[in-house]
Amino acid sequence: MSRSDLFFSMVSLISPAILVLAGQPASAQVPDQDPPPVVAVLDITFDNVQMADDAQGRMNDYLVSCMSGNGAFMVVPREDVARALSEQRVKFSSDCYGSCRQKIGGYVAAARVLQTKMWRMGNACILTSDMYDLQSDTNIGSQTVKDLACTEEGLMKGVETIAMRFGAMSGLAVTAPVSVGGGTVSHGVRIDRGESIVNAVTDETGILEVKTNVEGATIYVNGKAVGKTSYMDYLMVGRYVVSASVNAYYHDAAKEIVLTSNGATVELELLPAFGSLSVSSTPTGAEVLIDGRPVGSTPYLERQMKSGTYQVEVRMDLYRGSTEQVTINDGQSVSKSFVLTPDFGGIEVVSQPSGAAITLDNMATGKVTPATFPRLATGLHVVTLDLDAHGRRVENVRVVAGTTERLSVQLEAKLGLLQVLTYLHDGTPCKGSLTIDGRQVGGTPFKGEVLAKTHQVEARCGDQVKSVDVDVGHNANVPLKITMDDPVPKGFVLIPAGTFLMGSPGDESDRDADEGPQTRVTITRPFLMKTTEVTQGEWKSVMGSNPSYFVDCGDSCPVEQVSWFDAVEYCNRLSSREGLERCYEINGENVRFKGLSCKGYRLPTEAEWEYAARAGSSGARYGDIDAIAWYYRNSGKTTHSVGRKT
Repeated sequence: MSRSDLFFSMVSLISPAILVLAGQPASAQVPDQDPPPVVAVLDITFDNVQMADDAQGRMNDYLVSCMSGNGAFMVVPREDVARALSEQRVKFSSDCYGSCRQKIGGYVAAARVLQTKMWRMGNACILTSDMYDLQSDTNIGSQTVKDLACTEEGLMKGVETIAMRFGAMSGLAVTAPVSVGGGTVSHGVRIDRGESIVNAVTDETGILEVKTNVEGATIYVNGKAVGKTSYMDYLMVGRYVVSASVNAYYHDAAKEIVLTSNGATVELELLPAFGSLSVSSTPTGAEVLIDGRPVGSTPYLERQMKSGTYQVEVRMDLYRGSTEQVTINDGQSVSKSFVLTPDFGGIEVVSQPSGAAITLDNMATGKVTPATFPRLATGLHVVTLDLDAHGRRVENVRVVAGTTERLSVQLEAKLGLLQVLTYLHDGTPCKGSLTIDGRQVGGTPFKGEVLAKTHQVEARCGDQVKSVDVDVGHNANVPLKITMDDPVPKGFVLIPAGTFLMGSPGDESDRDADEGPQTRVTITRPFLMKTTEVTQGEWKSVMGSNPSYFVDCGDSCPVEQVSWFDAVEYCNRLSSREGLERCYEINGENVRFKGLSCKGYRLPTEAEWEYAARAGSSGARYGDIDAIAWYYRNSGKTTHSVGRKT
């Protein structure tokens, strides 16, 4: 070959670059060719390789970008493939075989499916990628890259190699148009990232600065990730495609430039790939599902929603759910309002007798009959009624929307036989009134049917009253004998009603100044009187102190040095301690006696005291005073224990 031939060959080889630098792109006629096949790229699966979820996401996005950037294929967006897998109820890409691949291809209108796997072999990793033709369901190409580092960088190199090899297999060369003096900007997933560009090696460099409208975008130069925005670095002069990618919510952007030694600044605008969706309902508080996935409740607002078509469902207990298809376009705000139709009715439950506990659909309601349940789902409900001493009833009730069904039930009683006899405390039979559970049923002796349960039976014999609880079983015969308690507590004596002569006999000269003439007095009702004086020990246990002067004889001696007001207060406190009625109302020095019928401790009246002290005597005195009492003549001027005189 001559020198001139060699020179002509060199010019022919480098002339396209010379034309580009001069700003005069060469034109060429490109023969008609079929459009690139559509490929659905499944996510990479990992076997014994540990990689963070965000790193896996970046690598899957990078695989899609590399496959679309080689110009040989039209690649389905990754989110569309994920939605197709979800439709097939497939959680992992590795689980998709045969018919699954074909269904996914039909869903996203793809002719081929690419499945990629990375696994560890010793200290290195292997990346294998298989491409399937969906019409024949055959493997039409496999690529393997060995000895990769088991890291994100290693996987990135493997992805680049896999994409380049599949592009070479296709025999197609689809590239974006070249614009001299600054280049063009492309948007979207299927962009040419310039992986096929090869620049002549030179020592001349320029500074490349890249800015994006979204911070943190990943920058690619001729398909290779070089950093994030804002980006600046030295590069060899030549032809480059600068692209940026941030996430699925923004379209990728790319710009082709010719970098000279003067450098270049590239500004890329990543356009939103999302809109917003607001969902409201009447009534509010309904659950919102998007493509079957619960996302919140109304009112619901999704400010960044990936552009696409979704099934929006709104549902709420006791209302009919509603579903509509909603399309979100880039930058569009969509509002959707749902009016939910009530899907409930009610049940009114009554029973004879009332008071039955209500269980609804095997859940205790805490209500008893009669009761109404106004908001129940339409359909069949099970109502169970339970009442003590009655048989259980279970009923099925069908609820229709907008209506209230009435359930009326007659409960069957469970009965037993109860017989009651009453006796005085000494065993003497007696008759009197009888109440059962607070209701008068006649008198004793009693025999009759009662509900099979525990009853409170109260019997009276004269002035005596006694209450007992008795269990009556179903079909049982229960005899009950009630013996009245001794009406006289320990330490007291019962003073019967009666008439006596009160006062001193004889004329006025025979009486003390504070004594009156004898008068016939009638005690109309019996009463209890303590057999001894109140002791110092009894006083201290109630009042907490001992006012007595004679304290050496101990707690058994009578308390002294107390006023009438002190005695009244003692009676009130003793009544309160034993749960009895307080017989006096005290307001300072004012004291009101509630009456002789008071059921508590009180001081005897003058007539009661003299009537009891006479013990039936009608004489001027109460008997031999020395025999029955201590006083100043026989006491030795000291106090004595109570109960020593009889």
